[in-house]
Amino acid sequence: MRHAAPADDGRASRQEKRKLHGPAATKRGKPGRGSAAYTPKVQSLAGRGKKNLPRKTQSREQKTILYKWIIDHIDHPFPNDDERKDLTDDGFAKSKFRWWFSNHRHRNLECVEDGNGQRSYRPKLTFYKACQRLGVAIPWEIPEDMRRQLKIAD
Repeated sequence: MRHAAPADDGRASRQEKRKLHGPAATKRGKPGRGSAAYTPKVQSLAGRGKKNLPRKTQSREQKTILYKWIIDHIDHPFPNDDERKDLTDDGFAKSKFRWWFSNHRHRNLECVEDGNGQRSYRPKLTFYKACQRLGVAIPWEIPEDMRRQLKIAD
């Protein structure tokens, strides 16, 4: 038994759309990738003037100051607003400052909880490498396994 053909009311059925435009054409009335009306969004860098600009990062001096602050506050490396203002003289935005600390805590520090539920932070190898690269002195004894990886002589 064959179904009767639907009345032609100017609208294509779902099956007809799939035949013409592919399966993505039936979603919310938007043209699918098989559709002739589909054009992928391509962003061109031509004429923008931002093509080869360097990334805006902190200077070596600024990074040195921030790493020294982390060393001094290794037990609780979360600066408050007053400390943020003291650490950033060059107009470092508050959100950018928070992101920098959040990223560096995640990448360079390991959160350790003791038996009482107290959190403390222990530097990872990446932290020691960054301090070594910046010439920042570490006031505590570096673990032996990390000393070997950093190639520090006794």
